[in-house]
Amino acid sequence: MKSYMEKTLSELKKNDFLAQKVEHFNVHGGVRQDLFGFLDIVACHPRHGLIGVQVCGQDFNPHVEKILGPRREASLLWLLSGGRILLFGWR
Repeated sequence: MKSYMEKTLSELKKNDFLAQKVEHFNVHGGVRQDLFGFLDIVACHPRHGLIGVQVCGQDFNPHVEKILGPRREASLLWLLSGGRILLFGWR
């Protein structure tokens, strides 16, 4: 069974995005760390531009709250710099 990350990368690539996982596991802290605290994948497309992707399961709302709450400054800077943010939720 594919992970949510693998499903998302596959879906992006199927739609002609160049996509790369940017989340990593911090062995010293024992936790997964997102790029800028809210991005799991960075993707680009000639028509759609630069997109930051947050990947999750059915727990969609906590991820929205993270982007709009504690990671608000980083997400706003991302948007003001021309990036977009997508949240992929899987069941």
